Amino acid sequence: MKKKTILLAAALIQLTFPVQADERIEGSVLDTTVTYCEGGKHASCIGRLTLQRDVDGRRETMTIRVPLGTPISCGADAMFLHRLRGRTVIVTEDARVAKAIETVEAPTSAC
Repeated sequence: MKKKTILLAAALIQLTFPVQADERIEGSVLDTTVTYCEGGKHASCIGRLTLQRDVDGRRETMTIRVPLGTPISCGADAMFLHRLRGRTVIVTEDARVAKAIETVEAPTSAC
């Protein structure tokens, strides 16, 4: 009986506080700020990017945090955060924190 009560309580909590799904946002990178970079084979940076996108015919600007370890890619190649300025990207994010960033450039363009 006690087990059922715990399961019911857990289900009610999950219904009350639904888990947010990751959102994919496409836009142009207006600016980047890098606060720390870690070198090595899988170099990664901490910082933020300012993204501009069109929403229902109006422009919206947002700042997205980029934590250490966030994969940033251009095609099959890795890319540094500071090289995103001026590019069109798709950011997979949750609560304005990037989980992955990929450029929208054609594969033949220089990354």
